Amino acid sequence: AAQHEGIYYTPNPCLAPLLARAHNAVRPATRGETTKDSEIIRRRWLLVDVDAVRPPGISSTDPEHEEALARAQAIRSALEDLSWPSPVEADSGNGAHLQWRIEEPNDDATRLLIERVLKALHARFGDDAAAIDGKVANASRIWKLPGTTARKGSAMPDRPWRQARILRCPDSIVVVPRPQLEELAGPQPTVETQRRPVTGAEDMRVKRARAYLAKIPPAV
Repeated sequence: AAQHEGIYYTPNPCLAPLLARAHNAVRPATRGETTKDSEIIRRRWLLVDVDAVRPPGISSTDPEHEEALARAQAIRSALEDLSWPSPVEADSGNGAHLQWRIEEPNDDATRLLIERVLKALHARFGDDAAAIDGKVANASRIWKLPGTTARKGSAMPDRPWRQARILRCPDSIVVVPRPQLEELAGPQPTVETQRRPVTGAEDMRVKRARAYLAKIPPAV
């Protein structure tokens, strides 16, 4: 597959008939054959992609790559301090991947929740060197397959192709409960809450969410 940028899979389980597209095989996905969000059965993974900020279509330099990996370590350590379980940690070839096990329905509410989680993580840990990609919140998101090579652009001495690989996998995979996801995401503003006065209960939820995020140290 040297002619392809990478080999990907869909972490969240899809409808069983779709497996017949390439049963125990790898082949290029043609237009219209990629799995749709509506074809995902459940949300089984919270996917966090820490990517080196660089022009599109090229590999990261070694310093950019190392910075993304370090930023992922900072996220893991900070959330473990907040009683989150350990994630599956991977090198994507150009950045870092973190995967936490969840058990959620595939619906709009869960998609919006995951979008808010990724936005909160980027606000705390992202900058102009490494970003937490908010586009990976959709249910059918494809993910770099560990053991394969990321081949973005041309392989150059300062921007080499690298192999994606698992770095750490916890002995037991523990599900992150929804209240922890909600707490990290913080309250979701709505048109209604923007138009009317904030109640005492809503104000307290905002304060709790801000206090929770304040416990996470900023990226250094």
